[in-house]
Amino acid sequence: MKRILIRICIPILLVLVCALLVFTSIRRLDQSIYASVFFSSPAGVRIDLNSKNEIVSVRGTNDKGRSLIEEISLKNTEFPAFIGLILEQSLDNGYLADGGYISVIFDTEDDQWLKKNSEEISTYIKEYLGERLSYTLDVGRKYTTSPPTTPPLPPYPTSATARSSPGV
Repeated sequence: MKRILIRICIPILLVLVCALLVFTSIRRLDQSIYASVFFSSPAGVRIDLNSKNEIVSVRGTNDKGRSLIEEISLKNTEFPAFIGLILEQSLDNGYLADGGYISVIFDTEDDQWLKKNSEEISTYIKEYLGERLSYTLDVGRKYTTSPPTTPPLPPYPTSATARSSPGV
């Protein structure tokens, strides 16, 4: 009787353990970082995305960035809309004003993803801010291993301008 119980229980337990391992592996793949986006306005925020453009993690890269992400809810927020929330909080907190500088740097190996998302974010920011203020927008690719530093504000920009870094 005991041997029959062992012959039945051990295979069932092995199947359950294998199913659990497969489930956790699939879940981890969904949460692995596919690309990182560094937003600076001068508040610095790093956004890590999975291959589906879902936000995996967010962290401030400076004090202003840490302050911003404390005030923003990530629940059910998609990537482009999250940029809108960052822009709104930057405006509300006075981090982004007329004549300001916005930098969005992408860190990814996928050139097609980079092209699509850099164009999408550039358009999103331009539409979101509209004519509210003049700013300089820099959207490009990350070439170093450290987060970008906030560049100095341009002297006196007169209208919204956009430029792309090489490789985009």
